[in-house]
Amino acid sequence: MRRILCGLMVAVLLILGLSPSADAVTPSSGCSAQVAAFTGPSPARPVIYVHGWLGTGPGSQKAVDALQSRLGSGYTVVAFDYTKANQVWGAAGNTKACLADFIKGASTAFTQGGGDGKVLAVGHSMGGIVIRAADGVLAASGQAGMLGGVVTLATPLQGSPWGGTGYADFIQWLHNLGGSNTALQLPDAGTSAVTCLAAPLPASCEKFPYLSTGTKYATVGSQIIVQRQLFGLSTMAADIPLFGDTIVPQLSANGYVKSSAGSFDSSGFVGESIIKCQYTAGYLSQNMIKLGPGFGLSPFSIFTILEEFLDQRALDTMMAGKADASQFPLVIRGMISPCSHTGLPTYGPAVDAVAGDLKKMGAPGSGSVPTDGGTSAAGEPGWFSLKDVGPATWENGFDSRAQLSIKNTKFPDSIQGYYATGPRFGEPDHAEWALKGKCSKLEVWVGQDADSPGHTGPSHFAVTLDNNVAAERDANFLDEAQKIELDLTGVTRMEFQDERTNLGGAYNVWGSPRIYCSENPKPKR
Repeated sequence: MRRILCGLMVAVLLILGLSPSADAVTPSSGCSAQVAAFTGPSPARPVIYVHGWLGTGPGSQKAVDALQSRLGSGYTVVAFDYTKANQVWGAAGNTKACLADFIKGASTAFTQGGGDGKVLAVGHSMGGIVIRAADGVLAASGQAGMLGGVVTLATPLQGSPWGGTGYADFIQWLHNLGGSNTALQLPDAGTSAVTCLAAPLPASCEKFPYLSTGTKYATVGSQIIVQRQLFGLSTMAADIPLFGDTIVPQLSANGYVKSSAGSFDSSGFVGESIIKCQYTAGYLSQNMIKLGPGFGLSPFSIFTILEEFLDQRALDTMMAGKADASQFPLVIRGMISPCSHTGLPTYGPAVDAVAGDLKKMGAPGSGSVPTDGGTSAAGEPGWFSLKDVGPATWENGFDSRAQLSIKNTKFPDSIQGYYATGPRFGEPDHAEWALKGKCSKLEVWVGQDADSPGHTGPSHFAVTLDNNVAAERDANFLDEAQKIELDLTGVTRMEFQDERTNLGGAYNVWGSPRIYCSENPKPKR
């Protein structure tokens, strides 16, 4: 029983975003983890994605790709990385100043590219608090106008039931069971991010201001409902609403009003959304079983031993708005939902809501690159669709298509890989182009074809530059399109290879591949 409870404890800590890490995470004294995303003019409007507690810049890539696919080429989505300070309360420390500098750089690049200089930002979880604190830094220096709009996604604007002493109780319980948070590489309860997650905000925690007058804002959260039997009786069932996304209640996620002291600009309000999703306990249990080894849990043991005895207490405390250990089985099931706290940044309806709000806050950049893959003449510099570049080799299983779709996004002038194949050179679903050192950039989206006759089997994509693998992506049928951008400076040969090991599975898509070159390296005849 002790082993089961320890395993359950680990899962709940994972729910809170406290995944075990091999590296110690310490606050940064500088901005070394934040690199300027723009080194020159940007014709597209910058959108800065700011991850949450214990998140990372590289770990944000799927969220960045999902947003980019919804927004199109008139926007450029980049991730701000504050990994070195991701256990520090978002309104404290120097992360806000680092983000303010990041926003300034993006604003300057957009202005140089012909835009109005207004940057948009999206903050997941504590990232939303970091953005508001950074806006305060900009306002103090008279530069608040650089931030044109902000969308917060599952941000605890008014705290969480699991903040403050709730997490401390978890750690103490673990110690009482003989476990060790040090051995499990979990943070101590005293970190400021844990302490300041409490509601109301403790007096010792630095407050985050309202956004500056003129800055538009919107909020997005979720509400998970689990349908399950009560007290182990098949004749009794109930829909049980969890704490919003299992961590942040919907009233907190949409709690911009009263989230700070003083007054706020109500004219900047764009909208608020709650993404509702309902699942049966059986469906979520099956998903939990599939992921069980990753959590170190025996789902059957947890559900049969704990749920039968803790139902009434779990319901009572949930109705009272209090976090309690008896709720763990329900919360674990909610965590498996696609619209859980950690799943929201890539959950389709949530991404749609965020992208819709962003489009209301700022139009696409006036100097955006055309979506047709490039219109440059053969002997002039510019973007060239690979449909107009003659390949050096083109194996069976690769076909050019006028348009293909990944999830809900359409990509013109694309390549479809439809043979069952492996990673060996020269197999089907493989093509090469001789670039002759004339190109400087590649852009392509990869994923599985939404119109495939079959939906099974994972896909693997690889781009090789001069015999060195430069980028790899894995994709399943329900995944959003993933963007690959590569520097081609000095490259003489580029290869695309995708693996599709299941003959009846989904087809692969290389969406709208294009290269930026001094001239078309090999005009197609």
